[in-house]
Amino acid sequence: MNSNYNDIKRVYSIWVCMNMSQNCMNYIHFTQESVVGTYQWKGDIDLANIVLIGLAEDLPEKEERYELHRLLGALLSAKLNVDEKFDI
Repeated sequence: MNSNYNDIKRVYSIWVCMNMSQNCMNYIHFTQESVVGTYQWKGDIDLANIVLIGLAEDLPEKEERYELHRLLGALLSAKLNVDEKFDI
């Protein structure tokens, strides 16, 4: 089998963490930092990406920056009925 590094596709792993102390979102990705020497590795170092979405127990205020948190929080809520979820 002949493999080619350039055929590797960028990957995103999205983790939704419930019942956090606050609503948050973080993006984790590789960076290159020279520790010994100055060699620059070829190829994409941004192939592995992780997005962590933290949902607080209560839905956040209706603000543009919390739209995703409100949507996910409503969809995954055990406290809200179907009609309340549709309203949100």
